[in-house]
Amino acid sequence: MLFVPGNSKKMMDKIPSLVPGPFILDLGGSEPPKEKERARHLVGDPIRSTGSDDELRVRINDLSSPYAVDDLVAVIGENLSGSSCQKSRARTIFDASTR
Repeated sequence: MLFVPGNSKKMMDKIPSLVPGPFILDLGGSEPPKEKERARHLVGDPIRSTGSDDELRVRINDLSSPYAVDDLVAVIGENLSGSSCQKSRARTIFDASTR
């Protein structure tokens, strides 16, 4: 399992060349508040693209934060394997593998 900062396009671009995941794309506090919107787009792109064989999961901000809903909306897509929350009592809030 490899955590990838959500605001680092350089690190996101390296995912295809790495040993298969799972990869945790991190929106849960790894980026400064001013970069949250950009990070959501960077994280959402590989999740919504087709043809990925990598297991992609996302760690979003805590559900009580003002960022959690926007995080989820940005990352729901075909290649999302699951998500978890930062500092939350709920371990998994969405698991696409149960579809």
